[in-house]
Amino acid sequence: MVESLQIYNCAPNNEIQHLIRFGFVFPGQGAQTAGMCLDLYGKSYSATKLIDQAALTVGDELIYMMFDPSRGEELAATQNAQPALVVAGLAHLVNYLELNPGIHDVAPALFIGQSLGELTAMIAAGALSFEDGLKIACARGEIMAKAPAGIMMAVNLALNPARKLAAEYEVDVSNVNSDSQTVLSGSAEAMAQLQENLKSQKIAAKKLDISIASHSRLMEVAQRDFAQAIAHIPFHDAHTPVVTGVTQQPEKEGSILKQALIEQLTKTIDLPAMLTAAAGFGLGVSKFLEFGPRGKSKYGTLTANIMAYGGSSRSVCIDTYEEAVINPFRDVNTRFYAK
Repeated sequence: MVESLQIYNCAPNNEIQHLIRFGFVFPGQGAQTAGMCLDLYGKSYSATKLIDQAALTVGDELIYMMFDPSRGEELAATQNAQPALVVAGLAHLVNYLELNPGIHDVAPALFIGQSLGELTAMIAAGALSFEDGLKIACARGEIMAKAPAGIMMAVNLALNPARKLAAEYEVDVSNVNSDSQTVLSGSAEAMAQLQENLKSQKIAAKKLDISIASHSRLMEVAQRDFAQAIAHIPFHDAHTPVVTGVTQQPEKEGSILKQALIEQLTKTIDLPAMLTAAAGFGLGVSKFLEFGPRGKSKYGTLTANIMAYGGSSRSVCIDTYEEAVINPFRDVNTRFYAK
């Protein structure tokens, strides 16, 4: 395990923690950004060390690809994007911890990850070693890259009408981002027909930067192969709960986390339900820090959806070295929650 991630094994400082209950969150595939983490390397001791260690598992070429602003198309390939995003999310996390030493006195109340980001969350929560987590990311990316080609499309529809539309075109609701936006996944042919329907109804839709149909029936073979690929890798009980997309509640038991990571390949990931779980179960979490690139989103892929969730939910995306100079306790009513 990377040294900087060990800080969560210490007992939380309740005097600080009662002031604010917050969670750390990680984005999924589609958030990758050409040139990501280049500003951290050589500038942040902890992030540089983590990236160097990651290269021993994922290879130097993937790290070079992450750093190169001209290689965005290569980086977007599923087999590259998935391990790269795990590295990026954890690199931004350890850089944040390095720049904010006061955070060492308190553990986050929970972790949340969107799709692939759930794997990053499990590593940060201590359920997986850094090396094993990266091996899983590589296996997941390679296996899913071989799945039937498909399309994922964010649609401005609530869950129930999205389900009705998905059934009509034999596609799946892969994600629920907010009360007013879902993501539909399916074959290119079916999704093209569905998009024409949406255009005729003047319903906004946007294709995601991903070439596979995650969280859909097209992932059934990949799910089986993924389960076999990670069968020998041990999952430990986490020291901090991870709200999984499958159970939609905070989990710490290693066997449950492992099964959730497998099952999510064909399951709908309902972020509002996960945020509801974060606010419940005695956790009371409605404030978040997102670690990782923000893709094409202005605020960060998860941060934008958390803000859309409404109520007291707030989030900030930490995707640059400079952005990490945030103290959530000091800035509680200013920068941290203003975005």
